[in-house]
Parts: sequence; structure tokens; C-alpha cells
Amino acid sequence: MSDASPPLVSVLMPCYNAKEFLQESIKSVINQTYRNLEILCVDDGSTDNTLTLLQDLSTSYPQVKVFSKKNGGASSARNHALEFATGHYICMVDSDDTLAEDAIEKLLTAIQDSNADAGLFDLYYWDGGSKRSKFKNVPVQGTVSGLEATELSLDWSLHGVGMYKASIFSNIRYDESNLHGDELTTRELFLTCQSIAFSSGRYFYRQHQNSSTKSFSMARFGLLQNQMKLKSLLDSKGVFEQMQSRFCAQLMVCVWAGYVVMTENKPRMTPEQITQVEALISQCRNIIKQTFSIKVIQYGPLYLRLLTCSVLSRFLLKSVASGFVLLKRILKR
Repeated sequence: MSDASPPLVSVLMPCYNAKEFLQESIKSVINQTYRNLEILCVDDGSTDNTLTLLQDLSTSYPQVKVFSKKNGGASSARNHALEFATGHYICMVDSDDTLAEDAIEKLLTAIQDSNADAGLFDLYYWDGGSKRSKFKNVPVQGTVSGLEATELSLDWSLHGVGMYKASIFSNIRYDESNLHGDELTTRELFLTCQSIAFSSGRYFYRQHQNSSTKSFSMARFGLLQNQMKLKSLLDSKGVFEQMQSRFCAQLMVCVWAGYVVMTENKPRMTPEQITQVEALISQCRNIIKQTFSIKVIQYGPLYLRLLTCSVLSRFLLKSVASGFVLLKRILKR
């Protein structure tokens, strides 16, 4: 990488009740070997002392810029940060995750060396201690087209954690409609890119029980809404037909997962909420019936294919999901 005028990288970090891991996360960015960074931290209406911690860090580290807003979710916080980002590149890091010290340098080098529009970190699941496991078999070098990346992301054979040229965000903002809005936006970003680079810059994605994607709320069913929005996006770009088998396979997984979540949590849901989710699942099942073909069953491990095929029958879906939930409860005893 040239020493002359290194490009500014804007690191966007949404923060909500993040006091437990916040300092570790931010310092993993501050201590990067690549120095030309601005770190835009958005306190998303935290009820703990997250904002105070951020303000203290900004006093010690001038590259940390702090913003505060009413709670609106991680996508809303990212969009707020985007309005103030001045970098040539935009990178997202969550407030409970960390980076290897050379992660941004390696990722930026990969993007520039291949003249790509974006790049992906080498992603690892992390328990917060010594246990780390690589996300699938994603390469650490080479490139992929935006179109191919989009298709691979439909069943998350390819993740979306990385860095983009700021120009890619010119007409794109994160979907704020539900908990999983960033997943929809990732596909929109991919479709805007001509080329996406792989890198060996490691990103450690923390797994813990307090994660917003694990606790129950009606927002969990936004995953199903996203799938319908995703179909509309792919249709609008004229690429749905070539990707529909992989899309259908993942939609079946989402319907299965959604039905299991509903079955597990029915005692905590109102009759109106149950009716709402059942209607949403019915809409998704109709899409599956329209797009299902024998090609669909090639995606995913055999046990998962067998489970998710139960969504083709409403009676079978209810029976298998209920049995699955019962077995989980027995094993927990």
C-alpha cells in the first residue's frame, strides 16, 4: 500500500447497552496497524452507562467520534453514522465484536490490489475467550463478482461483514424495518458492487446469550419479512429467476425456524401476534410452493433438508416443529 495520502476509513459502530464489551471492541479498532481511521460510535438510546464510556474514550482518543440518538435499532444507528462519515471507505464493526490488529490494513490492501468495490473480513465465531471457529470455507484471497456474492449470501454461504467504497452507499441506507434489516441491505450492497475482494483480515464475531439476535421478541419474525423483501429486490434487479433455487431453500429454513420460534413462545404471545405470524408464514409458504423444484434440495446438509421440507405441508410443519420443541425441552432437563 502506498505511503502517500492513505485513504481515510470510517468505522461505524452502533452501541446499545454495550458497557460489558465496548472498551474491548473500540480499542481493537484504535489499535489497528492501519492508522488513518475515524471511529463513529452511535449510542442508540442506551439505558446503561454506554454513552459515558464513549465520551470518556473520545477524550483520550480523538479518532473516536460520539453521537447519541433515541433508540431505533442497529440499522438506524448505522444510518445516523453514515450521515457524518467522511472516509473514502465505510467499515462496520459491532460493539461486542473485535478485530485482529492488522484486519483493516489487510482488508484495505486486498480491496485496492484487486481494484474491488468492497472487501470481506475473514470471519470467525468467537466465545469471548480462546475458542474461535471460522465461518464456513470462505476464501482469504481472490475476488467474487457482486452478482455471485449476492447468490452465495442467500443461504449465507458467504457473509457480508466487511468494508465498502463510500460511493457504494450513495443511494443505499440500512433497512430499519426490523431486527434483520442489515441482512437485506447487505444483498443490496452486493448487487451494487462489480467486484468484492476476500482478505485474511480477521473479524471476531462474539457469540453470547445477550445478543439481540437470540433473545425473544416479535422482531425475531422480521427474518420472514426480510425474505419477502429480498424476493422483491431480486425481482427488481432481474436476477431472481437465476437464484430462485437457493432463495427457496433458505426461505424454507426461515419458515421452519420461524415456526419453531412461534411454537416455543406461544405462551408469551397474544392471540393477535400468533395470527400475525401465522399469516406471515402462510405468505412465505405460498412463495415456496411457487418456486420449489428438485434443485432446492441440493442446498444444505441432509438433516436440514429433511426438516425444512416439512414446510411444504402445513400439517407436517406443525407436527414436526412441535416434536422438535418437545425434544429440546426434554434434553434440557
